[in-house]
Amino acid sequence: VYKAVLDRDTPDESVASSERNFCTKCSAMLWLYDENWPDLLHPFASAIDKPELKVPEEMVVVKLDSKPGYVRLPEGPKQTYEHYGPDSIEEWHKKHGEYVE
Repeated sequence: VYKAVLDRDTPDESVASSERNFCTKCSAMLWLYDENWPDLLHPFASAIDKPELKVPEEMVVVKLDSKPGYVRLPEGPKQTYEHYGPDSIEEWHKKHGEYVE
C-alpha cells in the first residue's frame, strides 16, 4: 500500500488519505481506496483483463491542476477537468450504459 505525498517539499506537504494497492508479484497498480469514501473501491482499468474493454470514444482527464507543464495530454477527443469531473466512476458508467451489477 502506498500513500502519496502531496505538495512535497513545501509548507503544505501532506500525506494523501487514499491508498494505492499493487500486485505483490509484478507491482502493477490494481486499485485505489480512500477512507473518505469507504463504500467505494476504484480499480485501475489496466488491471481489468476480462471482459475485454472497449476503446473509449473520448477520454476523461482529471486533476489538471496537478499536471506539470511539460506533460502533454494524449491526442484525441477528451473532457478535461482542473480537479475532478461531475460524475463518480459509477455514475459515469451508468450514464454511458457500461455499468455492470
